[in-house]
Amino acid sequence: MSAFANFKKRHEAKQAAAQGNSEKLTTEAPTDTNPALRLLAILFGTSEQKAIATAQEFIDSGARVVAIDPSLKGADKTVVAEVTKDEDGNITDIKSDLQDSSDSVNETAGTLNDAANDAAGSATELSNTTEDVADSAATIAEAAVEASQAAEEIKEVAQELKKSPEAPQSSPSEKNTKPNESSKK
Repeated sequence: MSAFANFKKRHEAKQAAAQGNSEKLTTEAPTDTNPALRLLAILFGTSEQKAIATAQEFIDSGARVVAIDPSLKGADKTVVAEVTKDEDGNITDIKSDLQDSSDSVNETAGTLNDAANDAAGSATELSNTTEDVADSAATIAEAAVEASQAAEEIKEVAQELKKSPEAPQSSPSEKNTKPNESSKK
C-alpha cells in the first residue's frame, strides 16, 4: 500500500468517527482507550475491571504511597506499612514490615557476632591444647632418648662382663659346703 492510500484510509476513518459511523474503515490496531486504568491495574496487581475498586479500598483504608523507586526493577517488591494519623489528618507515625525485618537482621547479626566470639575462644583453647600436646610429645621424646641411652649403657656393661674371665666368681654357698644331714638316724 502506498503512503497516499494509508493517508486516505486514515482520513476516511476520522471522518466516519466524527459522523458517528460505527463501521471502522481503518486497519490500524486499536489503541488503549484508558492507559491510566491499565497502569493502575498493574500497580495493584489486579485486572482492569477491579483496578478502580481496589484503588478506592486502598484510599479508604488511609494508605498512601510514600515513594516509588523506579530503580527497583525485576522481582516484585511489596512493603506493607501502618500509618498513624492525628486528629487533623497529619501522619504521625509509619510502621512497616521493613522495620521488623531490620530488627530481625540486627538480632541475627548479634547472634552471629556471639557465635564468632565463641568460635574464636574455642580456637584459642584448641591452640593452647595443641601447645600442651606438643610439649608432652617433646617430654616423651626426651624420655625415650634417655631410656635408649640407659639401654646402651646396660648392653655395654653386659658385654664387658662377658669378656672378662678374670672376674671373681661368687663363693660357694653355705648350703653346698655343709654335709647333708638326714633327719632319719
